[in-house]
Amino acid sequence: MFPAPFIAVVDANVLVNACVRDLVLRAAAADFFQLRWSEQILVVALIHQQARDLDKPPSTTDQLLDRLARYTPDVVALARHRLTIKKR
Repeated sequence: MFPAPFIAVVDANVLVNACVRDLVLRAAAADFFQLRWSEQILVVALIHQQARDLDKPPSTTDQLLDRLARYTPDVVALARHRLTIKKR
């Protein structure tokens, strides 16, 4: 199977909003387009999500990163590393 011919670069606003993010992830999973984002976009999205969801356990962020790793595993790995450094 060939990858989708279109590439969509999403920003942090798409990744933070759960409804929009789920819609975009489902469309990408259906091969409407390939998803891309940078490490900086992902880190900003995660920082905003963590600030908004202070009452949720940190595992929520890990679950989100696991979902996003399907699309950009190298970027997610870099973001995990950067977030680990910022926690210290």
